Amino acid sequence: GILAAAAGVILVGAASLLRGEAAPSGTAPLGVLLALAARALQSAQFAFEERYMKAGRFSPLLQLGAEGAIESALCAALVLPLAHALPGSDHGRVEDVGDTLRSLGRSPTLCALVGVNWLSLAALNPLSMSIGLRHGSVLRVFVEIAR
Repeated sequence: GILAAAAGVILVGAASLLRGEAAPSGTAPLGVLLALAARALQSAQFAFEERYMKAGRFSPLLQLGAEGAIESALCAALVLPLAHALPGSDHGRVEDVGDTLRSLGRSPTLCALVGVNWLSLAALNPLSMSIGLRHGSVLRVFVEIAR
């Protein structure tokens, strides 16, 4: 399964390179490597979570809460400031956080879509963790893919 997913990511990346759709700076290979690394880390995370949940070391909701708090802190303290500081195509930055917040403030539709996304993730994540606990990581991966 993991090899098939890795092969799929490599084939999609190679197809865009062969058609000349890659970014002009040649970052497509880096993107493929980062996507593969993300899948590998997620697979390891699912395996460890399943192991520790089945051993009774923590509940799915406790794990979700801890994971959410840690990831929110990392995004606020590291990822967003870094994305705002690095040069890019969004008003000279990788991500212009101020512009994003202004866009949200001007568009009720966009705010509603972000809210719906948050609510759907708030429902899907506990379900996904429960599936991992009761039926294993393989089925959980299929649920995660479906979102």
